[in-house]
Amino acid sequence: MPIARGELHGSCRATTDQGGPFFAEDDGGSPSKPVSSNASAAPGNFRCAGRDAVDNVSVSDPMVSFVRTAAERHAREERARQMAGAVVRTVRYVDIDYFRHEVAAEYEGPRRIVDEAEWARPTWRCDGFDSIDYGVELECADGRVFSVTWQSPSWTEGLVFWEQPLLGNAVRPEADVAVWDVTARSGWADFAGRSVLDVQVHYEPDDDGFWCRWATLRYDRGDVNLFLGESHRSGSELQPSADNVAVVFPSSPLPAWLTVDGT
Repeated sequence: MPIARGELHGSCRATTDQGGPFFAEDDGGSPSKPVSSNASAAPGNFRCAGRDAVDNVSVSDPMVSFVRTAAERHAREERARQMAGAVVRTVRYVDIDYFRHEVAAEYEGPRRIVDEAEWARPTWRCDGFDSIDYGVELECADGRVFSVTWQSPSWTEGLVFWEQPLLGNAVRPEADVAVWDVTARSGWADFAGRSVLDVQVHYEPDDDGFWCRWATLRYDRGDVNLFLGESHRSGSELQPSADNVAVVFPSSPLPAWLTVDGT
């Protein structure tokens, strides 16, 4: 049976920023990841629309994953397919900066990970999949940037696939986050420089519309799947999540619970 909207693991406590957009507070990260003593850097980093923000956000906003009608669903699907034919040049993961307090305590703002000691223990790498706190940026050779991120658990809950960078849009531009260029140092190495054949966002019916928790990038070498999921405490078990993005490459199977309409 498909997982219903509102049943995923995770929490997002909506807070206002002087009446502006809503931002999610993070609970400290995925259970399998180290808990950073720099956890104060996480709350307020992420923009989301909570249930209390209905007056500020509409389903016509491309930031919102949830849609109410089949026409709106079709518009989201067509917007994602605008990436078809593009060549992905760079892939970045935006994650909680778990080790900032150890290696760069005085640094402020997004920190690009370049030190080999940190690359020896990437916090997003799991057994058979990648697990990212905030989301994935896909920079194309033509200069466009697409992002995959999550919408907060509420009426807007779901996966967001949009043509905008994460930093400055979904994530505050000054956020103390870790930015990993994984283009050549992850499963993305097999797909960098190759054309995306198609993009599919998998919408499924909900009581009052349609919600999405899964997107597929189709390549000649196989499919790359991005969806709402995270690692369990063991680091090898992939479980559903409302506030984390998982990436599975063709070399690994998709979890059995990832279905749409029972298929």
